[in-house]
Amino acid sequence: MKKRIAALVLALLTILSVLAACAETKEPGKETVPPGSETEGETAAKLGVPEELDYDGRTFTVLTCPGENQTTEIYWTHFGVEEETADDLNDGVYRANARTEAYLNIEFENDTSGSLVDTSVYRQHIAADDGAFDEAIWIDRFALALAEDGMVYSMNDLADYHVDLDQPWWYATLNEYLSIDNKLYLAAGYSDISLFGGMAIMLFNKTIATDLQLGNIYQMVYDGTWDFDTMYTMMTSAAKELDGDQKMTDADQWGAVWVDTYWNNPFHAVNGVFIIDKDEYDMPYLSATEDEDLYNIWEFMLENFHDPACSYDIKNTSKYSAGHPYENVVNMFADNKALFTGTVPFYLYLLREKADYGIIPFPKTEAVEPGTPYYTYSTGIVAHFAPSTTKDPEFTSAVLETTNYYYYKDAIPNYLDVVLAYKQTRDDDSANMLDMAIKYRRLELGQTFWFDSAMGAASTVYGSKNGVGVFASTFDSYAAKIESAIERTVDMFEKLG
Repeated sequence: MKKRIAALVLALLTILSVLAACAETKEPGKETVPPGSETEGETAAKLGVPEELDYDGRTFTVLTCPGENQTTEIYWTHFGVEEETADDLNDGVYRANARTEAYLNIEFENDTSGSLVDTSVYRQHIAADDGAFDEAIWIDRFALALAEDGMVYSMNDLADYHVDLDQPWWYATLNEYLSIDNKLYLAAGYSDISLFGGMAIMLFNKTIATDLQLGNIYQMVYDGTWDFDTMYTMMTSAAKELDGDQKMTDADQWGAVWVDTYWNNPFHAVNGVFIIDKDEYDMPYLSATEDEDLYNIWEFMLENFHDPACSYDIKNTSKYSAGHPYENVVNMFADNKALFTGTVPFYLYLLREKADYGIIPFPKTEAVEPGTPYYTYSTGIVAHFAPSTTKDPEFTSAVLETTNYYYYKDAIPNYLDVVLAYKQTRDDDSANMLDMAIKYRRLELGQTFWFDSAMGAASTVYGSKNGVGVFASTFDSYAAKIESAIERTVDMFEKLG
């Protein structure tokens, strides 16, 4: 009887999902549709988990934490959403959860006793082998430490059951970064909302761009002419003293306002240049010390995109200092105080009914062929993974696969269409840029896995003013620490089955 009721619920939700389908958007040079929608003339990918699976109301417990702040709380607590509230993201998540529960006849339970940066609760459960949870959610680098210690169930082994990492609801391009020694313990999938809310994008102020007659920046992306020199020239033309005090402050107009994380790293990562890269054997290594392209990008960034004559570091502000720095930088941009800023989609809500903005990628170092994709920098993943003590891997595998499928079909298209650029900007080009950002991702492993060592070195470079020689000497001084951290991970992964 319960299975029959679940089927009716699933059918109803399917009808509602169709009625709420996302509006069509475009990619460079062709018509496309939002992720999760069927393309005309093409059969959409189908869920491979058998329909006859029935877990008789079994509970699936997710160990997570209360979240980092109110804005990003949904990254961690989405399996605890229990009702529709007329909030678009909440309701898309609710539908995805409900359809998963109906399909498998299960019930989600959210355990928020975990911590954002402390894995002790997880480790205690593993040591006790108490089966207290079926899935965990943690920041990538902390999840990596658990995997190194043999406390995470291999995604490769879960793929022996129902997980199909070749399906579009798993991010193959990101998972190529996340594997080590061809072993994958942490996989990027659509149930990780942070993959969409936390990817680096650039915003430009349409009003300022029009006043300065800067031309069609979107077309520059399509034509491949959106590059470093073009952006810096625009920045210098936008900087303007407004209040008559003969000094540039947060009361004036800038070429760019920025915050470290969403400004500095994307310039090299979106150009395919990394602090830590991987070799042909799927082994990570410190590439920064031997990559002149990286140093050249950093030199240009420090001299131009950090130029104090046209570029404003948000930490220098007095007016925009009440909130989190990620919010402050968007708030200053929203007040028409800068032509450009770097942010992530999750903070676009701060721009509602404020600045008229467009979404574009970070620029290439130089012009490229028309139609060449512009890559997107993702700060990492909020890892969803199974504990090594999993007693029923087939059950866990079925839930992971089904969850990611329904987030791909329901939650994420709704999120992109309504919560992010599609409806907020009412701008086909911005929606198109966001589509491209989703499709072409890059991870900087120095941020994702080896943050404590690699990003310490990068932060020192970002604060320097003395050119390429400083970059080389800085990384020489940090190299031993970074390489030691990488070697420890590699050694641990080689010992894992």
